[in-house]
Amino acid sequence: MDNQRNRLVEQLEFEKSKDFLPKVEKWSKAVSDDEEELQKLQAEEKRQMEVFSTQKKLQNLHFFATMSQDNYAWILSQSCYIKTF
Repeated sequence: MDNQRNRLVEQLEFEKSKDFLPKVEKWSKAVSDDEEELQKLQAEEKRQMEVFSTQKKLQNLHFFATMSQDNYAWILSQSCYIKTF
């Protein structure tokens, strides 16, 4: 009787572990997919930050390129008042 009971308990544990494996595989795949998506988004964010930085530099260049000679001369004359840290 004990042997039969032990076999049934072992069989039950085995069946439980079989049911558990697909769930673990499903969640492992979900985590893997999320990590891949995160890497893609981080790469996209980096690219967008580079684009933003380039746009900002171009705006600054445009500002100085369109500034009149008088304004430029005035700014240069005022540079002695600017502290550098």
